Amino acid sequence: MRWLVLALVVLNAGLYAWNAGWLPRPTAAGGEVRPQDRQINPDALRLVAEPAPPPPPTPPASPAGAPPPAAN
Repeated sequence: MRWLVLALVVLNAGLYAWNAGWLPRPTAAGGEVRPQDRQINPDALRLVAEPAPPPPPTPPASPAGAPPPAAN
């Protein structure tokens, strides 16, 4: 039981050190930093609104004397 508690304490300390940045992060082959590991400068971000979708097409006008279409 003592070994289990000791192992959990060591693992917890290692995870804390890794999350705090005290341990090196793994990189892709070749030593290059993966794109998702790069920090984004939040001051340089610019939010752009999406353009409004086009209005739906209007149905063609039916002749004045034509009956309305039957519902199924």
